[in-house]
Amino acid sequence: MRFLLDENETPMLLPPLRALYPMHTFDWSGQVFSEGMEDIPLIHAMARHSYDCLITKDGAQLTNDKERQALYENRIHWLGHKNAKIKGPAMLGQLVSTYSLALPHVFKILDSTNDTMAIHLYHHNRQPKDWIKPHRIDPLKRHFA
Repeated sequence: MRFLLDENETPMLLPPLRALYPMHTFDWSGQVFSEGMEDIPLIHAMARHSYDCLITKDGAQLTNDKERQALYENRIHWLGHKNAKIKGPAMLGQLVSTYSLALPHVFKILDSTNDTMAIHLYHHNRQPKDWIKPHRIDPLKRHFA
């Protein structure tokens, strides 16, 4: 499958996705097409270049009738998420974890349908205290492994 990251996505997402899923193609629209391309011409260009899915955080593409119609007519799937409420390395980590965990399920969904799909991904909202459990090593007490 061929995925194109919308220009509004960070291209720093590409190396981990390419490393994890080498059987698929991941490109960034800012490198493949002219920067600043409007959505409808971008969708048509994606179809001409045999892309299957747009990865974006632009939810307006699904509420705009013409953009939604262009996705449908060109058989371009829409895979999106909302902006993370964090910035910097934590934002990139959240995006990488969200996409790396979701993509195997996305591949199954897209492989099992002939419909043009919109798939919304949701970031995990756990705080570090929920997934990092520091504790002192006590030589007299057994610890979980």
